[in-house]
Amino acid sequence: MVSSLKENGRFAVVLPESVFDTTDNKYIRLFLFKYFNIKAVVSLPVVTFEPYTSTKTSLLFAQKKTAKEVVQWNELWDKCGKEWSLLKTRLNDYIQFFLEEKELNKKWAKDVVEDIEKKNWSNIKKNIFRLLKNHLTEEDKDLEIKELLTKYLAELSELLQYDNDTCEEFGYYNAWWVFSEVAQKQNYPIFMADAENVGYKRTRRSEREMPNDLYDIEFAPNTINKQEIIDEYNEKTKQTEAIVKELKDDLKDVEKKNKEKTSKALEKKIEDLNEDLKKCQTIIDQLKADRDECERIIKTYYSKEGKLKEEYHERTDETLIGHFSTGLLKKKKSDDVLLRKTETIKILDAIRKEVIWN
Repeated sequence: MVSSLKENGRFAVVLPESVFDTTDNKYIRLFLFKYFNIKAVVSLPVVTFEPYTSTKTSLLFAQKKTAKEVVQWNELWDKCGKEWSLLKTRLNDYIQFFLEEKELNKKWAKDVVEDIEKKNWSNIKKNIFRLLKNHLTEEDKDLEIKELLTKYLAELSELLQYDNDTCEEFGYYNAWWVFSEVAQKQNYPIFMADAENVGYKRTRRSEREMPNDLYDIEFAPNTINKQEIIDEYNEKTKQTEAIVKELKDDLKDVEKKNKEKTSKALEKKIEDLNEDLKKCQTIIDQLKADRDECERIIKTYYSKEGKLKEEYHERTDETLIGHFSTGLLKKKKSDDVLLRKTETIKILDAIRKEVIWN
């Protein structure tokens, strides 16, 4: 995506959810934040790709940064990284002096030694608080330096280590500490959602229809050809009327034969033909009624040019949806993804409404 997209180019991709929440994949996350503005992450249910895999996945929507934005990110990353390096050096000196009770080298720990000699404990605690930041509680402000270091020694041991798996690309820093600083300074909203259903549940033998939290389909198409629909009904009516004509001709022949020589077989044939004629007439009446109803529906929801009226664009009118999902216009149903302009019903609607693209 970095190489194929233009600046500000958009992409969406399905990724294993482990990419977003495991330590092993932090390099990928840092890479994404460096080169892309993350716009939305949508968690999908485990059934999404079953029965082929039960891997938990998510949808990632992102936009490629400009070259200038990447430079700004690098500059900020290095600035925060250098701050971590300085804090690392000082915290190691604090641990050496206060916990291990070792003397400090005045040449290499000049600033720390100066703070200790002047008993500038507030400055030392300030550096400890700065590195620990999110780990601290309100009560920690009253602790002595030795108590503070002892309490958080395990956390400090982790924070004072650089990440081997990210150092080549992102420097010899503690990547998460630095990233939290960069993310805070480059703070922007990321749309997050959790889809419980994606429209189906699959097994190796069958597929079961389910609700769809991601999006709706249009059902009612944006444009419709009224004349084409009327012509289809007229053609079916014409074909049925042709059958009626044949049946009437047959009926005349049979009635003539029955007059010449009455028989039960001919009488049964006359009865059957009359029954068929009634059925055909019922079909013709129904076709004409359905044609007129289709005209009424189209006139209600569509303009003279055959475009869906603006007030029905969001497809929240259940009667309209019914005409195309199970009603007379079912064969004209649109399976296109519905892109609502104002209503927020599905996750895609919310993304379109809330996500701002550069």
